[in-house]
Amino acid sequence: MCKKTNYKGPNTRIDKCMVHFIRNLSQCCEGKYEILACCCGHKRYPMTIVAKSRRGNIFEMVSNKDIPRTRKFYKRDKKGYYYIPEAQYGSRNAIDQRKRSLRISRSLLIKETQLKTKARIKS
Repeated sequence: MCKKTNYKGPNTRIDKCMVHFIRNLSQCCEGKYEILACCCGHKRYPMTIVAKSRRGNIFEMVSNKDIPRTRKFYKRDKKGYYYIPEAQYGSRNAIDQRKRSLRISRSLLIKETQLKTKARIKS
């Protein structure tokens, strides 16, 4: 369910980038779970896969959060993108801050590795 995709039929509600993944997942989970909906998030939201267990529980597979609805899993934001409110890992600002802190820690790790390498070369 993506703003960018023009869905035409009842069996084409899978983002093109997830078709093979969902097909393989369906084969692996056959009999245990029924996949009801999915969206890759398109770099705006996290990937989501809505499934129904044999017991009838509906949940989001990636975040493992229960969904108290039997339909209309996705909500639309102000810009027209779809998302599942229960599957959010935090606000957009929190996600951006985590990405920034990861970049900083990666750059510090690289600098530390370079310093250790130079120290070994000198010895």
